[in-house]
Amino acid sequence: MKFQVKKGGQWKTVKTIKAKKGKATYKYKSKGKKSYRVVFDQVSWATGAKSKTVKK
Repeated sequence: MKFQVKKGGQWKTVKTIKAKKGKATYKYKSKGKKSYRVVFDQVSWATGAKSKTVKK
C-alpha cells in the first residue's frame, strides 16, 4: 500500500508500506494542514482501492 500526500494538486507517494499479518503502521509528521490518503494496490485476489481523503 502507498501513503500519499496531496501537493500542488497532485498525489505524491511518501512511503510504500508492506503489511505484516494483515496490519501496517506508519507515522508521518508534517508542517501545515494537508490532505492524505492510502492507496491499496491490486493483487490476484482483490481489486485496488483508495481510502477517503483526510485533512490534517
